[in-house]
Amino acid sequence: MLIGMETNLASPTRERMVELAQQYFRLVDGEEGSLPGMFTDDARVFFPKYGTARGPGQFAELAGGLLRSQKFFRHDVDTMVFTAEGSRLVVEGLEAGEAADGRPWPAHPRSEGRYCNVFEFAGELITRLHIYADPDFLTEDTDRLRWD
Repeated sequence: MLIGMETNLASPTRERMVELAQQYFRLVDGEEGSLPGMFTDDARVFFPKYGTARGPGQFAELAGGLLRSQKFFRHDVDTMVFTAEGSRLVVEGLEAGEAADGRPWPAHPRSEGRYCNVFEFAGELITRLHIYADPDFLTEDTDRLRWD
């Protein structure tokens, strides 16, 4: 069953998938609208350190955890790179934000705020989203990774 808008289940065009992904990022960044309304009710969303959220309840738990730790996110739409195949769209880009305690990120010079998201669409709704980003936004996990 699908939630959100009525949809044609045919794969959207590349251009439409790009528009939908850009809309998703605008909503994540705080634009008014319904982020859950962009997903099927059985959507799977993967995020590092959380695992895979299945359905609206787990998605809300995942989003709530991120929102408690961050004041805001900003995704640079102008530098996004899109690669499409069938009903999948891969988005590479740059993100920045501010932690709940007011510290901005990415924390330079090591972290660049890079991410890669893989969207899969059923019609105009997201049915699968894998988010590949370092959840250590402030680059605090330095004891285990020694680059210097």
